[in-house]
Amino acid sequence: MGGVSKDGGAWPCVETHRFAMLLSMRIESGATMSCHLICIDPAQAHEFWPHVASLMKAAMEKGRLSSYADVEHAVRNGTALLWLAWNGERIKAAAVTELTYANGEKFCTIVACGGHERSQWLPLIAGLEAYGRTQGCAAMRIYGRRGWRKLLREYRTTRVLLEKELTRGSRVPGAAQ
Repeated sequence: MGGVSKDGGAWPCVETHRFAMLLSMRIESGATMSCHLICIDPAQAHEFWPHVASLMKAAMEKGRLSSYADVEHAVRNGTALLWLAWNGERIKAAAVTELTYANGEKFCTIVACGGHERSQWLPLIAGLEAYGRTQGCAAMRIYGRRGWRKLLREYRTTRVLLEKELTRGSRVPGAAQ
Protein backbone atom coordinates (compact mmCIF):
# COMPACT_ATOMS: atom_id res chain seq x y z
CA MET A 1 0.00 0.00 0.00
CA GLY A 2 1.26 3.47 -0.71
CA GLY A 3 0.61 6.46 -2.82
CA VAL A 4 1.38 10.05 -3.49
CA SER A 5 -1.21 12.73 -4.06
CA LYS A 6 -1.19 15.11 -6.98
CA ASP A 7 0.49 17.76 -4.81
CA GLY A 8 3.28 15.32 -3.88
CA GLY A 9 2.10 14.55 -0.33
CA ALA A 10 0.98 11.17 0.91
CA TRP A 11 -2.65 10.33 0.27
CA PRO A 12 -4.75 11.03 3.37
CA CYS A 13 -6.20 7.55 3.14
CA VAL A 14 -2.77 5.93 3.03
CA GLU A 15 -1.57 8.01 5.98
CA THR A 16 -4.56 6.94 8.01
CA HIS A 17 -5.02 3.42 6.66
CA ARG A 18 -3.43 1.79 9.70
CA PHE A 19 -5.44 4.15 11.89
CA ALA A 20 -8.68 3.18 10.14
CA MET A 21 -7.85 -0.50 10.44
CA LEU A 22 -7.00 -0.16 14.15
CA LEU A 23 -10.15 1.84 14.68
CA SER A 24 -12.10 -0.66 12.64
CA MET A 25 -14.62 -0.69 15.45
CA ARG A 26 -15.84 -4.24 15.64
CA ILE A 27 -19.57 -4.12 15.77
CA GLU A 28 -21.00 -7.20 17.43
CA SER A 29 -24.33 -8.23 16.00
CA GLY A 30 -25.55 -11.65 16.94
CA ALA A 31 -22.99 -14.29 17.83
CA THR A 32 -20.24 -13.88 15.25
CA MET A 33 -21.01 -11.01 12.88
CA SER A 34 -18.81 -7.92 12.96
CA CYS A 35 -18.07 -5.11 10.54
CA HIS A 36 -14.80 -3.32 9.97
CA LEU A 37 -14.26 0.09 8.43
CA ILE A 38 -11.73 -0.06 5.62
CA CYS A 39 -10.34 2.97 3.81
CA ILE A 40 -9.44 2.04 0.23
CA ASP A 41 -6.13 3.32 -1.11
CA PRO A 42 -7.02 5.65 -4.01
CA ALA A 43 -4.54 3.75 -6.19
CA GLN A 44 -6.73 0.66 -5.72
CA ALA A 45 -10.17 2.29 -5.82
CA HIS A 46 -10.72 1.16 -9.42
CA GLU A 47 -10.50 -2.46 -8.22
CA PHE A 48 -13.14 -1.99 -5.53
CA TRP A 49 -15.59 0.35 -7.26
CA PRO A 50 -17.29 -2.40 -9.33
CA HIS A 51 -18.11 -4.20 -6.06
CA VAL A 52 -19.89 -1.18 -4.57
CA ALA A 53 -21.24 0.49 -7.70
CA SER A 54 -24.77 -0.88 -7.29
CA LEU A 55 -24.91 0.22 -3.62
CA MET A 56 -23.70 3.71 -4.49
CA LYS A 57 -25.92 4.10 -7.53
CA ALA A 58 -29.06 2.99 -5.70
CA ALA A 59 -28.43 5.35 -2.78
CA MET A 60 -27.58 8.28 -5.01
CA GLU A 61 -30.58 7.82 -7.28
CA LYS A 62 -32.82 7.69 -4.23
CA GLY A 63 -31.24 10.81 -2.72
CA ARG A 64 -30.99 12.89 -5.92
CA LEU A 65 -28.34 15.17 -4.39
CA SER A 66 -25.37 14.59 -6.64
CA SER A 67 -24.32 12.82 -9.79
CA TYR A 68 -23.27 9.18 -9.57
CA ALA A 69 -20.82 9.72 -12.45
CA ASP A 70 -19.20 12.69 -10.66
CA VAL A 71 -18.76 10.74 -7.43
CA GLU A 72 -17.37 7.73 -9.27
CA HIS A 73 -14.92 10.00 -11.11
CA ALA A 74 -13.82 11.67 -7.85
CA VAL A 75 -13.15 8.27 -6.26
CA ARG A 76 -11.32 6.91 -9.29
CA ASN A 77 -9.12 10.01 -9.64
CA GLY A 78 -8.35 10.20 -5.92
CA THR A 79 -10.10 13.43 -4.95
CA ALA A 80 -12.57 11.46 -2.81
CA LEU A 81 -12.06 8.43 -0.60
CA LEU A 82 -13.95 5.15 -0.74
CA TRP A 83 -14.72 3.46 2.59
CA LEU A 84 -16.10 -0.05 3.03
CA ALA A 85 -18.01 -1.73 5.84
CA TRP A 86 -16.70 -5.30 5.60
CA ASN A 87 -17.93 -8.17 7.75
CA GLY A 88 -15.22 -10.62 6.74
CA GLU A 89 -17.36 -12.21 4.07
CA ARG A 90 -18.95 -9.39 2.13
CA ILE A 91 -19.24 -5.65 1.75
CA LYS A 92 -22.21 -4.51 3.82
CA ALA A 93 -21.97 -0.82 2.89
CA ALA A 94 -19.81 1.77 1.20
CA ALA A 95 -19.36 5.49 1.70
CA VAL A 96 -17.50 8.24 -0.13
CA THR A 97 -15.93 11.18 1.66
CA GLU A 98 -14.43 14.40 0.36
CA LEU A 99 -12.39 17.02 2.17
CA THR A 100 -13.70 20.47 1.32
CA TYR A 101 -13.03 24.05 2.36
CA ALA A 102 -15.46 26.89 3.02
CA ASN A 103 -14.67 30.28 4.52
CA GLY A 104 -11.30 29.13 5.80
CA GLU A 105 -12.61 25.97 7.43
CA LYS A 106 -12.01 22.37 6.40
CA PHE A 107 -14.84 19.83 6.36
CA CYS A 108 -15.06 16.08 5.88
CA THR A 109 -18.23 15.42 3.90
CA ILE A 110 -19.96 12.12 3.29
CA VAL A 111 -21.22 12.65 -0.24
CA ALA A 112 -22.62 9.15 -0.78
CA CYS A 113 -23.44 6.15 1.38
CA GLY A 114 -25.34 2.98 0.64
CA GLY A 115 -25.63 -0.50 2.03
CA HIS A 116 -27.66 -3.29 3.53
CA GLU A 117 -28.36 -4.23 7.16
CA ARG A 118 -27.64 -0.73 8.45
CA SER A 119 -27.52 -1.74 12.12
CA GLN A 120 -24.33 -3.68 11.38
CA TRP A 121 -22.42 -0.73 9.90
CA LEU A 122 -23.95 2.59 10.94
CA PRO A 123 -21.78 2.86 14.09
CA LEU A 124 -18.73 2.86 11.79
CA ILE A 125 -19.47 6.53 11.11
CA ALA A 126 -17.36 7.13 14.22
CA GLY A 127 -14.36 5.99 12.17
CA LEU A 128 -15.13 8.51 9.43
CA GLU A 129 -15.44 11.20 12.10
CA ALA A 130 -12.09 10.18 13.58
CA TYR A 131 -10.55 10.39 10.12
CA GLY A 132 -11.97 13.92 9.73
CA ARG A 133 -10.39 14.90 13.06
CA THR A 134 -6.98 13.58 11.97
CA GLN A 135 -7.27 15.71 8.83
CA GLY A 136 -7.97 18.86 10.86
CA CYS A 137 -11.61 19.20 9.87
CA ALA A 138 -13.86 21.59 11.78
CA ALA A 139 -16.91 19.36 11.27
CA MET A 140 -18.33 16.31 9.57
CA ARG A 141 -21.02 16.97 6.97
CA ILE A 142 -23.49 14.62 5.34
CA TYR A 143 -25.41 15.12 2.13
CA GLY A 144 -28.37 12.85 2.45
CA ARG A 145 -32.06 12.30 2.75
CA ARG A 146 -34.15 13.50 5.68
CA GLY A 147 -34.24 10.05 7.30
CA TRP A 148 -30.58 10.26 8.30
CA ARG A 149 -31.55 12.92 10.85
CA LYS A 150 -33.44 10.36 12.96
CA LEU A 151 -30.57 7.87 12.84
CA LEU A 152 -27.75 10.30 13.62
CA ARG A 153 -28.98 12.14 16.69
CA GLU A 154 -25.60 13.81 17.36
CA TYR A 155 -25.88 15.62 14.02
CA ARG A 156 -27.90 18.78 13.62
CA THR A 157 -29.49 20.34 10.59
CA THR A 158 -27.48 23.45 9.69
CA ARG A 159 -28.62 24.09 6.12
CA VAL A 160 -31.68 23.41 4.05
CA LEU A 161 -32.02 22.37 0.44
CA LEU A 162 -35.12 23.92 -1.05
CA GLU A 163 -36.48 22.46 -4.25
CA LYS A 164 -39.40 23.30 -6.50
CA GLU A 165 -40.29 21.03 -9.39
CA LEU A 166 -40.44 23.07 -12.57
CA THR A 167 -41.51 20.40 -15.02
CA ARG A 168 -42.61 16.81 -14.82
CA GLY A 169 -39.90 14.43 -15.91
CA SER A 170 -37.33 17.20 -15.72
CA ARG A 171 -34.32 14.98 -16.28
CA VAL A 172 -32.15 16.32 -19.05
CA PRO A 173 -32.15 13.88 -22.02
CA GLY A 174 -28.68 12.49 -22.70
CA ALA A 175 -27.17 13.98 -19.50
CA ALA A 176 -25.04 11.77 -17.29
CA GLN A 177 -27.08 10.84 -14.23
